[in-house]
Amino acid sequence: MTRLRWTLPVLLCLFTAHAPLAAQDIAGDPPVRWQADARQNKRLAKQAEKAARKAMPAPAHGERGGDGDREAPPQGGKPPEGGMGDMGGGPGGGPGGPGGHGGPGGPGGGGGSHAASPAAMLRPEMEFAAPLSDSLVLYRTREAIVFGRSDSADVVILPLSGDGTRIAPGVQAFVRQAGGDLRVEIVTSNDIHVDYRYRPDPADPSSLKVAIEAHGPGGRYQVERVYRRVTAK
Repeated sequence: MTRLRWTLPVLLCLFTAHAPLAAQDIAGDPPVRWQADARQNKRLAKQAEKAARKAMPAPAHGERGGDGDREAPPQGGKPPEGGMGDMGGGPGGGPGGPGGHGGPGGPGGGGGSHAASPAAMLRPEMEFAAPLSDSLVLYRTREAIVFGRSDSADVVILPLSGDGTRIAPGVQAFVRQAGGDLRVEIVTSNDIHVDYRYRPDPADPSSLKVAIEAHGPGGRYQVERVYRRVTAK
């Protein structure tokens, strides 16, 4: 099963018995909700896209850049209709499938010589880790980190043991803790690696920054996303 369609409150009740007693800064019990700063995140995405394009090698003489010649929209929005399915299994979402980001002309695909956009390596099924504009709900149990979003009943559970979780066909996700930081790694079968690092802003405890770095056949893409802690009323 790649997607769990239980509602987040029900799932949290199931894990309560295993939750640590002390609340955490980023993820804890009760769940911690972080609201994305959509305007700031879109601005950062545009800056990152420009930087990634400048770093891409120029097409060889006679090659067509394809979609890479056009300005791509900021990544991280809602996937196109039919693109999620079984977390990327349907048309438009599968790794290397027709219309998917890993398909011909996309990162890791066997088509065009250049990716449509380095930012396209952040595929829709990875959105759970750092949504562009939605809230990010993080719940820590003794055995796992649960990722939820306010606009969906779906959750993603990543075990703290370090074992990989299949979130889509050919896509594995891992969660790790290092030096107090929370880190998520996502690896695809077409050799795309995406690393998410979650760090509270030392100057503002109510602010969370997520540094994202993706690399693969589509090049390298680095971007930061910003969230504000939502306090219960």
